[in-house]
Amino acid sequence: MTTGIFFHYPKNFIKEVGEIYDCLKSSSNPWMDAKDVAPGEDWDEARKEAFVEAPYWVIFSDRPISEKEIHKIAGEYASDHEPELLTVVFLKELKTRYKGRCFILQDPAETATRIADQLYLSQREGEAVAGQCALITLNPPNAAIVQKGILTGPDFGGAQIELASLPSEVEFFNWFYVYTAITIKKPGSTEVTLERWKPGHDPIVSKSIAGLAAQCRRDLHEERFEEARGKLSKIRKVCPSWEMSWFLDGMLALRTKDPLRARFYFEVSLEIRSSSFPAAWFSAISLIWNDEIERGLAELEEILTNHGQMNDCMNAHLLGYPKEDRFLEKVRRQPDFEGRCKKLEEDFANFTLSQLTGLAPTPKARQEPLPLALRSFTIRNFQRMTLLKMERIPLHSQWIFLTGDNGEGKTSLLQALAVGFFGVNGAELIDKDDQPKILVSLVHGSGIVVGDFQREDGRETVGWAENVLGYGPARLDISGSLTEQEAGRLLDRPVHSLLHQSKGLLNIEQWLKDQHLKLQNKELSTGAKTQIQKTVDQVCETLTVLLPQVDKVVLQGDQVLYREKDRLLPGSRFSAGHLAIRAMFGDMMVRFLKSQPNKSFSEMEGLVLIDELENHFHVRWQFQLPQLLSKIFPKVQFIASTHSPVPLLGAPPNSLVWRIDHDDKREPVIKPISIELERHSPNNLLSSPAFGFDGFLDHSDLKKLHTEDDFNRILEDKNIDAYLKWAESNVQIPKSFFDGDS
Repeated sequence: MTTGIFFHYPKNFIKEVGEIYDCLKSSSNPWMDAKDVAPGEDWDEARKEAFVEAPYWVIFSDRPISEKEIHKIAGEYASDHEPELLTVVFLKELKTRYKGRCFILQDPAETATRIADQLYLSQREGEAVAGQCALITLNPPNAAIVQKGILTGPDFGGAQIELASLPSEVEFFNWFYVYTAITIKKPGSTEVTLERWKPGHDPIVSKSIAGLAAQCRRDLHEERFEEARGKLSKIRKVCPSWEMSWFLDGMLALRTKDPLRARFYFEVSLEIRSSSFPAAWFSAISLIWNDEIERGLAELEEILTNHGQMNDCMNAHLLGYPKEDRFLEKVRRQPDFEGRCKKLEEDFANFTLSQLTGLAPTPKARQEPLPLALRSFTIRNFQRMTLLKMERIPLHSQWIFLTGDNGEGKTSLLQALAVGFFGVNGAELIDKDDQPKILVSLVHGSGIVVGDFQREDGRETVGWAENVLGYGPARLDISGSLTEQEAGRLLDRPVHSLLHQSKGLLNIEQWLKDQHLKLQNKELSTGAKTQIQKTVDQVCETLTVLLPQVDKVVLQGDQVLYREKDRLLPGSRFSAGHLAIRAMFGDMMVRFLKSQPNKSFSEMEGLVLIDELENHFHVRWQFQLPQLLSKIFPKVQFIASTHSPVPLLGAPPNSLVWRIDHDDKREPVIKPISIELERHSPNNLLSSPAFGFDGFLDHSDLKKLHTEDDFNRILEDKNIDAYLKWAESNVQIPKSFFDGDS
């Protein structure tokens, strides 16, 4: 079948249609093949054949027309044939209810163009249709080209995309931009895939956000920083997972001479789209501006080996960018780095497609990331911390343990992470003259959540994160009966216990009583009662797993009782360890059930901060607790400080250990400890870098030191020593026993 166009028109309009026909025949549009434009007035003798061979119809009409009439016209030629695409051109302005593809006749050249556009508009699944707002990801081996509103490139297989709007100029930030696709001219069966902007976002809103980003870029260029900051705030509210918004935040920080903040936001942008060359480039530049020149240059050199980022670089015509990059001036002034910088400029400028094809694609992560996990933080001027930061934290580590001496900053780090999202919440953590700045990023599924706390001139700004909980070392008590308003206030303070070191834990027993009352409500549906009972059963079962020696939790009257060795006991009879478990993990369950209703604990996502995890727990439970929590909440990440090596022994695979220490200037530092926890005993864990406990032994007489790993082995060795001493005095061994010839 040829790709012809079939015209149907009133005889009295043959002149107008003939002019349109001539325009189509002489069209220079590459998607039009002139020989396939069907003849005009000569169709009478071969009308049916021309009709059947033409998959595209144009019906010219000088009166209103209906779907039924179009089918009637088709029946005149071939009743069993339907076109792939059809458009109607009204020869004058008419009132019509026709809802198909149509427009009013204009001058011949413009009408011919409209016909070509409409007939070649892609209708296939997964492709953009007229007016659809689409996020065009340019990922060909070389740059896509925009000329006169038409986007072409190898990635589109020769197809062309006409854009509703273009930025005022082709600029550096155009690596990821929102365009409205009007038409796709598609030769043959080439598929053109456009990634939708964001599911659920109105195209008009998306387009306005893209315009706002363009205005923000102009504000940055012209140093209108407050205006840019205001626009960025609006962009983030609508599109928090668009990496452009975080990139622009980084550029704002860089231009206002805050390289630490810039680095943080460029890394957030990279988290959303790891192949972004500009984000990677300026992230490295931020290090250089922060006087981490060696590390910054190393990252620039690493970009040259990254297939995705260099592909992005070529797409955006950025190969020669380093030569014009004033951000590298600082490096050029450093004699030790000048030669290295010059080589970098040459390597980027001379980078070719053959070099790109020689780079291996970035391998995918082998381990499945947690759905919600800490990715990075930067803490400045918070308590004793002048600067403390971590980047690119692995996303598959369910447990992160903080170790270190008293007073080094373990609690301060946990509190800073909480403050990043929730503010100080009334806690006296910061002196009135301090101006702390805390940035925290969490990866949540395919998106990212950022906590950004600042106090400047007495004003505070703060972020927010759902399902982030915090617990301080004092956690024996639970709140009593609360009014609905009091309970609501407490629910709104998920890190209250960590920041205030006092009461603030929700009462799991009160929650169980409230659920029991709901079950007595006769107006509640059977389905709702079934769900409530299912949740109550889950909570009670979890408590029996966590509480040592408790095998059942029951509600009798207005009391929650715990069965222990066939006796029902109230919680008031609990030991300190039991009370701590009931308080902290009861609070945790209530909060997660509130924020993630109708989910099982195994499906819930979150981040839990715990100070001094081992408090009140016997060593057996210190060992078992990480395993139990990992099993109950497999999708929740735990960050816990501890002075005991025992919880680390029970840690699941891929756990991380960070030791909080200080440098020569007594400034806090984080030292990630590379250690295979499952291969160590408590003794050598204590003397490892995780705890550095190597000065507690009296080395004056090492012969007296037991080196066995097991106490039973010590007893066995003592019995053997005692027997050998007895045998030395009481057993006579013949000399011939040692004679090899006998």
